[in-house]
Amino acid sequence: MSVQNKYKLSFSITFVVIVLLSSFWMTSIPSSGFLNFEENQSIQFEFGYIRPSNESKNLEEIFESIKDVTYFAGADRLSNNDNGTNLSNFYPFFDDLSTELSFNEKYTYLPYDMTGKYGRSVYAIDYANAKMLFLRGDELISQNAASYQIEWLKSMIETSDQLYHIIFINEVPQSPWFWDVMDELQINLVITENELYSPSSLVVQEPSDWASAFVDHWDVWNFSSNSNIQTLLFDAVDVELTVTALDLSGEAFDQMSQNLSLFQYDEFVQTNTMIPIQSLWRYHQGSDQIRSTIPEGYDITGENPITERYQIPSDDWRSQDYDDSNWNVGKGPFGHMNQKIPLSINQKLPKLNDSVTYYFRKTFDLLEDPLQIDHLFLYMTFEDGYVVYLNGEEISRDGMKVGLTTHNTLAQPNETYIYEEKEITNHRDKLVVGKNTLTVEVHRSHPKSSNFIFDLSLIYEKNK
Repeated sequence: MSVQNKYKLSFSITFVVIVLLSSFWMTSIPSSGFLNFEENQSIQFEFGYIRPSNESKNLEEIFESIKDVTYFAGADRLSNNDNGTNLSNFYPFFDDLSTELSFNEKYTYLPYDMTGKYGRSVYAIDYANAKMLFLRGDELISQNAASYQIEWLKSMIETSDQLYHIIFINEVPQSPWFWDVMDELQINLVITENELYSPSSLVVQEPSDWASAFVDHWDVWNFSSNSNIQTLLFDAVDVELTVTALDLSGEAFDQMSQNLSLFQYDEFVQTNTMIPIQSLWRYHQGSDQIRSTIPEGYDITGENPITERYQIPSDDWRSQDYDDSNWNVGKGPFGHMNQKIPLSINQKLPKLNDSVTYYFRKTFDLLEDPLQIDHLFLYMTFEDGYVVYLNGEEISRDGMKVGLTTHNTLAQPNETYIYEEKEITNHRDKLVVGKNTLTVEVHRSHPKSSNFIFDLSLIYEKNK
């Protein structure tokens, strides 16, 4: 290489480096704010909640034992015996042992005076796609006394672009006005020292000690009777949130799950559930003994569907009059899975060698005119494919070829769907006042497929 060319190459490299450094220097590197997620990228967060317990470890021991979780919430009293522990990843709520002065002095890393009245004892933090709000129960005793806190809460939610809105408070008011505010703001969790409250419509998996709360369309998980629950782990991916209870040794032993796409509170819409999730169903494995009638004129290819309604005989498994008394009874979700999903199977089904199908039947009552229904929805959990019939007529199909199906018909390979919404309003005329029957056939995509799951909810809406 000539000396001239050598210097030209050196000059070119130097010039490129200078341009790159200049570009870097002129570009602002964000030092605060939130990560930007692409639309097709899942947003996930994890955090822990620590319960007071006579046998509980101190905070430092809990932080060390759950290293995958960075941030924790809990009552102020939990930090009383943790002198010297770095508390900066602990977010406390004000409890009955707290004073505002001690709270302000102890947690200097918390936002100060967000409300203009309560110092650090009432505050909010944003974490991934969640806004967590820490309230003072002692200042919510009456509606007048609570007005300052409630107005601040409303301003926080109304200006929030977070998906999850979670409230921590030492004790919730029993007054209906408080829960009216929770409904209005679409709060998806309210957590106290001994309870977790959730809107009923969001719950897709119930834990053991689950019950209806003292207010309409809210349920409660009560921990007070279970001293084994030391920590709750909250794990959210997009609209699905799982809360796992850990015992004193750190082992998982109970779980609840929410799906925010099921939020149904609307002051102008009345929502009614005809079949809730985790219902009891009659079920039977596929076999040649389960008869399906082929109506006269039916095109088994599905290319020319029948346009007129037809009546199926009583020995057809889809019929309202079918005798299913010898079928098994179980509680959804049903199935078998070899992969982790945010849902627990209540009724495990054996893998079938001579069929790829299970059949399900459920009766329910409708007490009003179906034509007064404005919207009708199925929420389907399934893998791989299904066909749903209402009073003997097909209303929904996914993952299955058109036309005739038998218990040996393979579904198309599919992912696991958890309570996917299917609007079926155009089939409301198939409902009748009184007894109705919903029947479902669920198919695997391969005789040796290791995954199979089914559950559903049937809901309708009426405008008020």
